Amino acid sequence: MGALAASLAAADIPVAVVGFATGASESSLEAIASAGGFPNPAGPPSYFVAESRADLDAIFAELSRRVVSCSLPLSTSPMDGAGVFVNANDIPLSEDATDAFSYDATGNVVTLHDASCGRLRSGDIVRLDISFGCPPVMCVPRAETCNGLDDDCDGVVDNACLT
Repeated sequence: MGALAASLAAADIPVAVVGFATGASESSLEAIASAGGFPNPAGPPSYFVAESRADLDAIFAELSRRVVSCSLPLSTSPMDGAGVFVNANDIPLSEDATDAFSYDATGNVVTLHDASCGRLRSGDIVRLDISFGCPPVMCVPRAETCNGLDDDCDGVVDNACLT
């Protein structure tokens, strides 16, 4: 198992290990966690130990803080002079390097800061839209109809329709 974790880590797929009622399996968990490239920063041990749901929630929160990046490289660049707009869960964020987002034209990267980054890492932000040019038109929820559009603004097109 340690070899598999090491090969995944070498392929840039880090492996974190969570142990429950570890006992006799501690050496195996340690070997896998050590090879996986994503050790417990509070260790030893290199694996995370969960003895309760609260422990597990805390571990997942820690892992999401370490895995989810708030620096978002863009595949296309805005044209000169075009604005960069970021909506989180359909709510516009301000371009503010303290608490919302900033855009680095040199690296073509949008970075979420402080509270916005925390909301992304915690899973509170489930829909992040980045656009260029004019501010995006906000979705106004209405009854879903079978028209090829996301009328109710839930991110699913025609989810109430049968094909």
